[in-house]
Amino acid sequence: MKCLSIIAVVVAFFSALRFPVFSSGNVNFLFKDNEAHQLTEIKLTRRTRIGILDSLERFRSTALTAEATFKDTDRRTDLDRWYVQLLSSLKEGIERAALSQHSKSPPSVVRFENYHRLYSVLSELKIECLSGQRKEAKAIYEENMQAYVKESMGKPLEKIHSFFEAIEDAIDHGFKPEEIAFQQQFSRAELKKVISMYPGKEVKKGLEQLYKKVEKHLIEDSPLVQVVWRHMQDEFLRELKHYDELIGQCYPNSRITLEVSIQDVLSYFSQFAQEH
Repeated sequence: MKCLSIIAVVVAFFSALRFPVFSSGNVNFLFKDNEAHQLTEIKLTRRTRIGILDSLERFRSTALTAEATFKDTDRRTDLDRWYVQLLSSLKEGIERAALSQHSKSPPSVVRFENYHRLYSVLSELKIECLSGQRKEAKAIYEENMQAYVKESMGKPLEKIHSFFEAIEDAIDHGFKPEEIAFQQQFSRAELKKVISMYPGKEVKKGLEQLYKKVEKHLIEDSPLVQVVWRHMQDEFLRELKHYDELIGQCYPNSRITLEVSIQDVLSYFSQFAQEH
C-alpha cells in the first residue's frame, strides 16, 4: 500500500506540472493515469503577488516520501533520473510565473524568491544527484536578487542617476572627462542644479519609499527583505562613491559635492531596517 501511495503522489505531482510520466525497462515505475493528467492546474486570472509556488512544496514532500520508499532499492538510478527531470519542470514553472502578465512582482523577484526556496529545499534533502542543481539554484537566486537591486537603485536619486548616466554615455562616445563641464547640458550650473534636488531629507524619503516597495514586492514577512536591503545599501554606497569619482574627473577643483554623505546614507538604511 505504501508503494502504491507514493506512486499516486508522484503521478499527481507530475500531472499537475504537465510532466510526462514514463517507465524504465520492463518495470513500470509509474503508470499513466488519464484522470491524474486532468488535474486542474492553478491559473492566475487577476494581478497578484506570485510568492512561493506551491509546486516547490509538492516537490519537497514527494522527494521526502520517495527517498523513504525507494532510497535503497534497485530503482535508485531511475529515481535520480526523475529528480533531474522534475527539477527541469519546476524551473520552467518558475519562469512561466516570473513572466506572467498577472504578476504584480518584477520577474527578478519571482525568480529569486522561488530559487532561494528551491535552494533551501535541495539543501534539506541532500540528494547527491541534485548537488549541481542546488548550486545552480543558489547562483540563479543571487543573480536575480542582484538584478532586482540594480533595477531599483536609480529611483531614490533618479535625476542624479540620469545625469551621470548621460555623462558616462558622452564619455563612451568620445568626450574626454575634462571636456564634459564645457558641454551646456553638463555645465557646473546644471550639476549644482540636479544635486540641489536631493538634500538629505529627500534622499531619506526616497529610501523609505524604496523600502516599502521591497516589502510590497516580496511575500509577507519574508526573511529576504533584510537581505535585499543590505544588498541595496551596498549598491547605493557604491553608486555614491562612483558619482564622487565622476565629479572629481569631470569637474576638478570645483568643490562640488553631493548633499548627502555616506554616513547619512548608512544611518537612513539602518533606521528603516530597524523600524520594520
